[in-house]
Amino acid sequence: MQQYSEEQAFRLITIPISHYCEKARWALERLEINYIQESHPPLFHRLATSQSGGGTSVPVLVTEVGTFSDSTDILQYLDQITPVSQKLYPSEPKQRYKVEKLENLFNTQLGPSTRLWFYSYLLDNRELILKLFCAGVKPVEQEILAQ
Repeated sequence: MQQYSEEQAFRLITIPISHYCEKARWALERLEINYIQESHPPLFHRLATSQSGGGTSVPVLVTEVGTFSDSTDILQYLDQITPVSQKLYPSEPKQRYKVEKLENLFNTQLGPSTRLWFYSYLLDNRELILKLFCAGVKPVEQEILAQ
């Protein structure tokens, strides 16, 4: 496991329930990279992401070398800094192209469509929305959202 002090640990800004955020968490955990997750409910995240230089969407990965504000950019950065034996993407160009094509399909079609389907069922259940959107977020944000 790569060891970083808390000052050097990557900072991952997320919302609790997001396939893009899960993709970034998965990569960091698979590569055994220490990180500090800063989770916010949807919309609340925009202050943290904009202050970090990451725009308005999540996930955002803040590192010593820069800020990465897209799950694919995060994975590509992590792939660059890992040993050959731990790479996230194939090194062979044709295989990498296939993987990147699938990743783009999942990012642009499958993920957003699944999210819309999920939200269409979720919106009628305020209690479940609060439970899912508040998992791991700061108590003050939980309180504001619950109002």
